[in-house]
Amino acid sequence: MNTNAEHAQEIEDIYRLLLKGIGHERVTEHNVFALIRRAEMDNHPVLVEELREWRAD
Repeated sequence: MNTNAEHAQEIEDIYRLLLKGIGHERVTEHNVFALIRRAEMDNHPVLVEELREWRAD
């Protein structure tokens, strides 16, 4: 079971990979909303849109 700190670190790790254009395979239905919020906080509208599109598929 993940603690909140582990979950937050996992989101951060995946987010950093996504910024590099890799790591898309790690996006899941369980983390996509947190990743969208993280991208919104950093004002990355393209990444936000990509994640929303992933969620819609």
